[in-house]
Amino acid sequence: MLLEAFKNNIYPYMIQIGKILFIVEAVQLAYMLLREGNWRMFWDKSKAAVSAYIIISGSFAILNFIDKVTANMK
Repeated sequence: MLLEAFKNNIYPYMIQIGKILFIVEAVQLAYMLLREGNWRMFWDKSKAAVSAYIIISGSFAILNFIDKVTANMK
């Protein structure tokens, strides 16, 4: 029940917002790299941005797991 509502109403918008924020972050990181030239900070922040996008993309799998656990409790 919760999974279908999430899949149909919320998930597509979350993916779109995640893509937009990922692109904005990539542009900001590229600009920061050009201004400062600090490659270590660039890689660290890039890993954080990719990790956040993976979590947003994987939110359907996370919610599916939670839905199965709550279904077994009933």
